[in-house]
Amino acid sequence: MRLKATAIALAVVAAIGYGVHERKVLGRQQQTAAPTPEAPPPAPFAAADRLGYTPGDDVTRYVALGTPTAAFDAWTLIDACERAERHALPDVAARCNGITQRHRRKAGELLGTAMMAGVHGAAVEYVQAILGVPREEIAPARRDNPNIDKAVRTAVEKLEEAAPRDLGAIRMLSRLYRHAHPVTGERNAEKALVYMTAEHELVPAAGFEKARQRYVASLTVDLTPEQVQRAREAGLQLARNCDCKEG
Repeated sequence: MRLKATAIALAVVAAIGYGVHERKVLGRQQQTAAPTPEAPPPAPFAAADRLGYTPGDDVTRYVALGTPTAAFDAWTLIDACERAERHALPDVAARCNGITQRHRRKAGELLGTAMMAGVHGAAVEYVQAILGVPREEIAPARRDNPNIDKAVRTAVEKLEEAAPRDLGAIRMLSRLYRHAHPVTGERNAEKALVYMTAEHELVPAAGFEKARQRYVASLTVDLTPEQVQRAREAGLQLARNCDCKEG
């Protein structure tokens, strides 16, 4: 139950965070930006014990920096705490030390801000959070928060922008397009074949070839021979040209 509630809260709040980010960007466009003082770099999580900082302290300092990258770093610490709690990991106390309910409530906004700015890995985590919401609860969430549809569309666009340099984005797009879209309920067989082809070229899944062939067969049945050829060529080209790093 805790996992389910966390996924729903994160997905919905992240969409709200998208709206907050849009309003901030608009406000900055309408006024001259004032210079901000150089902020000291936050202490890394690994050095928390040595320097006396808790993960909660680091979250506060990352948030104070006010940059999209720092927002993602803050979200990563909060997410690490929640993952440790969900899986009852032995280091849960260390990972959650100093992380407050206020931090947790801000997690979605932080992730949404990082995703909108194109921070590496943020769009993957954003879509992962949306996929964690049970399908039957997406509809009322969309009704109550009109930002959700736009936010998900934007996250997918960010994934496609990142794909030529991000293996994690390719993997997520492969998964996203071959299954029903978390918001629209539709899938895109041609795009799925593009990203599945690229993923397989970059990271062949040894031992899972039969499962992959079944997936491909389920996609190509809905495509013309021309679409299949186009998708495969696009996937191969993406793989050949990808300056990929794990994400």
